[in-house]
Amino acid sequence: MAVELAVVCPERPDSEQVARLVGPLISMILRCPPVRALVDDDADIWTVHWGSVSAVVDQLPPGRHEFGESWVLTAAAGEGGIDLSLLLTIVTAAAIAITVEGRIIDDASLVGGGNHSGGELLVRAVGGHERSVVAALTALGSHVWGQ
Repeated sequence: MAVELAVVCPERPDSEQVARLVGPLISMILRCPPVRALVDDDADIWTVHWGSVSAVVDQLPPGRHEFGESWVLTAAAGEGGIDLSLLLTIVTAAAIAITVEGRIIDDASLVGGGNHSGGELLVRAVGGHERSVVAALTALGSHVWGQ
C-alpha cells in the first residue's frame, strides 16, 4: 500500500509557504517546542523536512492527470511505516490544501478515505487530550494506525 495523499489544487502552491505552515502545525499537534520545517524544492519534487523525518511532494501540472485544469500534488512519507513520517505527510498535504484552497483525495484510506479539506484533517489531528504521534494519528481515524 502506498503511504501517500493526493491534493488537488487550483494553482501550484509555494513550497516555502507550505514549509512555514508545516513546522508550527506539527509542533502544535504534538505540543512540543517549535521545530521549523525546511523544504528542498527541486523543480517537480519537494522534500519537506521536520526534525529527522521527511515527506516527499511530487507535482503534476494541469493536463497530466484526470483532474482537468488543476494541479495535483502527492505527499508521501520519506521513510516507510514510521509514525512521525506519516504524520508529517498528512500535515504537509493539509498545509498544501490550506495554502491554495485545495482538496485532499485519500484513495489509500490513510485518513479514513474520501475527500477532505486541510482544515478538516487538522481539526481531527488536534482532537483529544494526549498529543503523542500515535494519539494524533488515531484521532485522524485511519484503520492503518496501530497495526
